[in-house]
Amino acid sequence: RLRFMGFGPLVNCGLLDPEEAEVLKLAHRSPGTVTESWIASWIEANLRSEARQQAFHALRELRAAISHVQALVEQRAPVSFESLLYLVVYALIAVAPLSPSNVNINNREALMDGVHFATVLGVGILGGFYLALIHM
Repeated sequence: RLRFMGFGPLVNCGLLDPEEAEVLKLAHRSPGTVTESWIASWIEANLRSEARQQAFHALRELRAAISHVQALVEQRAPVSFESLLYLVVYALIAVAPLSPSNVNINNREALMDGVHFATVLGVGILGGFYLALIHM
């Protein structure tokens, strides 16, 4: 997953002033809206006629591209696929302890005297691994 790294690296590189970082931290929805507002204000104040129109068109294209990337990041599998995946993983975890072991089942004494700790631990680790994978 993508995670927010903060504004510290941008301030350290000189790409952002500390005062601007504070303003961006106070943004209601996201820092992107404040940045878009700054860009639109700069375009309005410094460009004229055709250049202004092209800059606003480019800003709209930027907003569309950013929203497309955000939609891709937040995209999830269909509900039916996700439900089926959870069902299969939980079924595997429930059935894994019943799988054949390396102990001779016909010899009851060997079966009762056998150590089951390793099998239970292995199934627990496998189950935890599969559950971690579906929660990623």
